[in-house]
Amino acid sequence: MGPSRTHRSKYNFSEETLTGQLLCPHCSKKFKTQGFKKHEASCKKQKDIKAEQAEFALQYARDQRRGESSAPHS
Repeated sequence: MGPSRTHRSKYNFSEETLTGQLLCPHCSKKFKTQGFKKHEASCKKQKDIKAEQAEFALQYARDQRRGESSAPHS
């Protein structure tokens, strides 16, 4: 005999959860309640990655300018 499983409550199929939509604070798109949590997590992660890449690109450009200005002129 296998391990006993705990009973999960069924999804709440109320009118509000079926028709309601939530606005993502990261991309401003609307999503149904069922998919919002998953979308928000991935959307935030993507936004954080893009912000980090932009910061690295700015830092790289600054480093390149510093390297050019400190290089000896021949």
